[in-house]
Amino acid sequence: MSKGLRFTFNLVQGLVTMALSLVVVAAFIASRDGHLAHEARLRLWPALIHIWITFLTSLLLSTRYRANLGSEAELLPALFLTIVLANIKILPLHQAITGIFLLDGEVLTFIYHGSLLYTSFLFLLGSLLFVRLSPSRIGFMTFVGAAGSALLALLVPSSPNDPSFLLEAGISDPLFLSICIALTALAALTCLMTALGEHTNRETRFKTVAFLLLAVGNAFVSISQRTVYNIFGLLLYGAGATALVLASRSYHL
Repeated sequence: MSKGLRFTFNLVQGLVTMALSLVVVAAFIASRDGHLAHEARLRLWPALIHIWITFLTSLLLSTRYRANLGSEAELLPALFLTIVLANIKILPLHQAITGIFLLDGEVLTFIYHGSLLYTSFLFLLGSLLFVRLSPSRIGFMTFVGAAGSALLALLVPSSPNDPSFLLEAGISDPLFLSICIALTALAALTCLMTALGEHTNRETRFKTVAFLLLAVGNAFVSISQRTVYNIFGLLLYGAGATALVLASRSYHL
């Protein structure tokens, strides 16, 4: 990935992070004395923490430690951007609290589903890079994954009028949910097998564990609408982000 494209991904991620943060703050202020104050705390705090862990990790890796990463570094700008984009799921709650319509429901569901599926795909692609996938194929695979995710997001049967969308965007199609879970599970299993391999060096083992924690933690935060799962996911995701930054600082862990 060229420096210009990497900078573009990081810039867009920063802008989306700031925009979603403003949405969260506005919802908190508007809900302070309202009947949705409890829902706001339960749903907005996990999203806010999630996007800022992602943004700070991306910032550290892109400005200080990227040189110590392997070929998986090529995936990180797109991966972190799609992780942040998936948190667009909080917009229905913002609308319910403030009455301000920011984005059409169909557009919201397309971005949410597309980002979620592409994130799962990129985690799987990243896990395969630790095994045998040639780094020269990253560009082609990421393009195919992006196109496929966009197509499936358009085709998935979903409606912003579904009850699950009243306060937070969610996955209403079981098949689409199964695909996302399957991709994440395959990524986690590949990372686990690589980490437990006899010939895996210490640096690679540390990075595969980091990817495993990030993949599973992100799934709990992005897919589930339950606060308990969100909190559990944030703990895993935060641990994975910390491990990835530590792994990128030195080859001598």
